[in-house]
Amino acid sequence: STPIIWNDRIFLNVADETELYLWCVDRNSGTALWKKHLGTGNTKMRKQNMSSPSPVTDGSHVWVLTGTGELKAFDFSGKQLWKRNLQADHGKFEIMWQYGATSLLYKGRLYVPVIHGPTDEGADALSYLLCVDPNTGKDIWKHMRTTDAVHESKQAYSTPMPYEGPGGPMILVSGGDYVTAHDP
Repeated sequence: STPIIWNDRIFLNVADETELYLWCVDRNSGTALWKKHLGTGNTKMRKQNMSSPSPVTDGSHVWVLTGTGELKAFDFSGKQLWKRNLQADHGKFEIMWQYGATSLLYKGRLYVPVIHGPTDEGADALSYLLCVDPNTGKDIWKHMRTTDAVHESKQAYSTPMPYEGPGGPMILVSGGDYVTAHDP
């Protein structure tokens, strides 16, 4: 993942052997202020592992997603506010090179893209954009993203992008051979 920085804090999604952690590091000293366990099940495939999604923050809270589907929220002191597992709630991630997309925090909502397609013959994996309440972790809505892309082209690791145009705000998602716009 890409480290994120807010003032004097650096947040890192970290894989250590089979374990996954969120670290908060003091930017000036390089000292870890806290390390919070996110889950187990880290695996490595080529250069990617289950800590590939970057954390996101609003300056008071930090949200982190792992390739195993663990989605958690913390305050800046390291207190866990809520947790859930997206694979348990919405089905297995079907991505050939493991899940690696970063969520988008925009106008008080957390947007999580799962742009995937069947990796096994007969599997049924439909892509979606999930809108989550960052205060509770509960789903607000889920937009399905159908595509006629084939095999690996159904899969993407892209981060949603906000766009404010003449028609109002939109969340843009690239992947599965399409760019789609979603009403936030």
